[in-house]
Amino acid sequence: MSATDESTMTRVVSPDGTEIAFWTSGEGPPFVVVRGAPANHTRWCPLLPYLAPHATVHAVDRRGRGASGDAPDYDIAREFEDVAAVVGAVAETSGSSVDVYGHSYGRFVVFGAATLTSNIGKLVLYEGWPVPEPSVFALRAGVEEKLNALLAEGEREALLETVMREVVMLSDEELEALRSMPSWPGRVAASSEVYAQTLTGVGDRSHLLACGVDLTTHIRDVTNLFFYEDLSDVVLVGHSYAGMVITGVAAVAPERLRQLIYLDAYLPDEGESEVELWPAEMRAEIEADAEASRGLRPPPLPELMGITDPAMASWARERITPHPMTNYTEPVPRGGPGSATLPRAYISCTEGPLTNVFGRFADKARSSGWVVREIATGHGAMLIDPDAVAKLLLELADAA
Repeated sequence: MSATDESTMTRVVSPDGTEIAFWTSGEGPPFVVVRGAPANHTRWCPLLPYLAPHATVHAVDRRGRGASGDAPDYDIAREFEDVAAVVGAVAETSGSSVDVYGHSYGRFVVFGAATLTSNIGKLVLYEGWPVPEPSVFALRAGVEEKLNALLAEGEREALLETVMREVVMLSDEELEALRSMPSWPGRVAASSEVYAQTLTGVGDRSHLLACGVDLTTHIRDVTNLFFYEDLSDVVLVGHSYAGMVITGVAAVAPERLRQLIYLDAYLPDEGESEVELWPAEMRAEIEADAEASRGLRPPPLPELMGITDPAMASWARERITPHPMTNYTEPVPRGGPGSATLPRAYISCTEGPLTNVFGRFADKARSSGWVVREIATGHGAMLIDPDAVAKLLLELADAA
């Protein structure tokens, strides 16, 4: 678990079998940090540049958040065990005791973990000391029932507001201030169950590139996720090339879906391949590239995706990987009546050099009677303005 300039993820298994993820960055003595109730490890990002020169920081995704697993029933004692397991793994690798910082609800979790391990050196609790009688934090009568009802009805924003009022105990003024922040749409999105699929052969699965990857492989990636996670009533979102993938998923597994949302994505007819949708000049340029002769399409430059922030462009450039050309030459499968009736929507990115490629698909969606929304960013919208993208996705999902 060596310190690095970039975060690396590690998972440990808690005593009840739940996998707990934590993200490591920085250089120095080991330091485990645990966030409060509604947050995952990413909420530490603004603080990490100040900590990284002095400590190897291990930011925990508490169970049910981020890349960590979950269990059917909640018990705070399991969270004590989770943090103790992370501390134990960090102590074993570093060969030293571990300092631990708990923020808000996380302070209860790390305080409980300290009773289970001798590997903690110093303990820092932010926003109060654990009270002698925890029952003072018990929910008022009827609150749990209300939360469960809102969850069952899919009322995500009302659910979040109720949590903030009844659990976090924010005042009306504090809640209104929180709602006005750019992070509010992301908080609402976090109250949904979100799966970020990595397709075979790209990203963190790029080591599988030589395994005969084609469009069918990627369609099966998604349908297998549906099956093994027992997912149904899914709002399936596809960006760019993934418009081909979600169209194929709708053709073969429409019974699992509630809605398709194309995020500045290719919009094929049944039986079309992506290369057939490329403008002639773009197709000639790609096919003439030396990489194409080896069956690969080079990754697009961040600038082409409208990413102008230098830090984000650097981050993206290091992570965007080549695609097999077979992704683009295989046509999408033909569907049946179930796929034809699925609700579909389109989000069009109205800025950047790729509007000439994807703008026509927004026009096609409009002519088909779909709901079409616009966002004033380049093609890489989820990296340029993630809060605006989350807000649009939630609005479209709620209207389906």
